[in-house]
Amino acid sequence: MGKTKVYAVRKGRQPGIYESWDQCKRQTDGFKGCEYKSFSSFSDAESYMNGISPTKTEAVLRSVTGDAAVAKPRPKIACISADAVSAEELIHVSSSSCSKIKQGAVPIQAGRVYQVEFDGASKGNPGRAGAGALLKDPDGNVECEMSEGVGHATNNVAEYRGLILGLKTALDKGIKKIIVKGDSKLVCEQIMERWKVRNEGLKDLWQEAMYLKSQFLEFKIQHVDREFNPLADQLANIGVTLPETKFVSSSRS
Repeated sequence: MGKTKVYAVRKGRQPGIYESWDQCKRQTDGFKGCEYKSFSSFSDAESYMNGISPTKTEAVLRSVTGDAAVAKPRPKIACISADAVSAEELIHVSSSSCSKIKQGAVPIQAGRVYQVEFDGASKGNPGRAGAGALLKDPDGNVECEMSEGVGHATNNVAEYRGLILGLKTALDKGIKKIIVKGDSKLVCEQIMERWKVRNEGLKDLWQEAMYLKSQFLEFKIQHVDREFNPLADQLANIGVTLPETKFVSSSRS
């Protein structure tokens, strides 16, 4: 029996780790600048998704032209082991991961649609929680990655905090057109106002997210399966290790 292969799509229609070539091909075929590799272990595939060089590469990185390519290094925050550094160091890396946009080296492309991906994590639900989000430019490149400590909270609270973190970052950069992706069906359905917010602990967060939503000229939100949200999940789990950041409502300021 041959080795089992998994396929990691770092840049494609839906980045993630896939169990078959057909699934991988659907995400990369015809996608400009796609980045993917095959691996014999899930852990090596995860390392590749996080920007860490695996111990053994099973395939050459391809582009749509079939030529070999070199993957661009990810911002540092995605490569950090939470066990290896202090919370203070994590905070520094998290805040500096947006430096390209802050310094104006990557100008905002007015009129084009950017993408926010978000996630939340709670160790115990409720338990120690964290939020994560990332911002992608119109070409699908990751421009900014954020993690935030949420303190003791439920998973749904952490998911909302991840969404709010991503929306605030996009607005701070002057972005006015956005598509949002997350694996929390509850958050996505409530933001689309198809589900009512019955939990009192979520109402302030929902109100904040709806206020931020109203600041965009174009806004869409899409629920995706968890396997298509791996980087936001990583960032949320880093957030679990960070000191709590108190929620402050911008809609009431």
